[in-house]
Amino acid sequence: MKDKGLERCGNAGHVWLFYITYLCLLTKIILSSRRELMRERTSLDNNVANNPIQCGLSSVVAADLKLKLSEFKDPKKGLRILSEQMGIHPKTLRRLIAQENRPGYLTLYKIYRIIFSTSNDTEILKLVPKVVADEIKKLNPKKLSKEVTFSSNVEKVLLNDPVALEIYFLAGTAPISKDMVAFRFGTYGSNKLKSLLKDRILQVLESGMISLGENRTNFSPELIKMCGIQLTEHYSKPVCTDEMGQNYLAIYGSSLSQDAYNEWLRIDEQAYYKKAELAKQASSKGSIRAYTFISTDTLTQQK
Repeated sequence: MKDKGLERCGNAGHVWLFYITYLCLLTKIILSSRRELMRERTSLDNNVANNPIQCGLSSVVAADLKLKLSEFKDPKKGLRILSEQMGIHPKTLRRLIAQENRPGYLTLYKIYRIIFSTSNDTEILKLVPKVVADEIKKLNPKKLSKEVTFSSNVEKVLLNDPVALEIYFLAGTAPISKDMVAFRFGTYGSNKLKSLLKDRILQVLESGMISLGENRTNFSPELIKMCGIQLTEHYSKPVCTDEMGQNYLAIYGSSLSQDAYNEWLRIDEQAYYKKAELAKQASSKGSIRAYTFISTDTLTQQK
């Protein structure tokens, strides 16, 4: 008569053998897939180096998006998931994959945060292909430093709290004092200031004044819009337009051709970078805290 205990042990052994074999096969498949992805990336990077015109930014980004989509069994579902994770409209992702659009530096951050599973924008520059890193460095008006970490986690803090956003922006123009924060934002502002200091989003200087800390953020389009509207509401002074040299307010609308509209966008982009470059010059530094907010768009509903 067969021993039931031995039979149970034998069955358990078969089960464990099955699981071990399954895990080995799964590991082999994953490693093989990763090696294949790395071979494709290496081949792509080599093509970029040898053929910069044919393999520019758009083709590299399109290839990386395709590789990310290959992780999903259902490409349509995968595109929807990536759209939600990246905060980029599905139509825009399709155009990027088809190389119909050229991504801006903020869009590149959104894409590669998900591809490399990191919220650290400073780290992203070390991971992305050279052509992508060069584009980000060229277009990002913020100076990159080893002592500063740009993180999307900081952006989440600012998006969720208008007071934190305004304190952060003011500290970015020039050092601020605790008294200034208390005067403008009350007890809530003082408590929020403590939180920003604790998270090293702000820091206390030797003088006792407060400036931006080691943890910062690249302003996404969503944060730019929120901040621009908030600053305009709080600090735009129509009464001052009666005197030249105080401020500038203007609005204009028209029905344009695509070429004319593109020229509008080009003019705005050039104006923005010219202002940013001027502000960086040592001779431009002074006591006037100022902001500029540019928004040009079509008079149609959101996508």
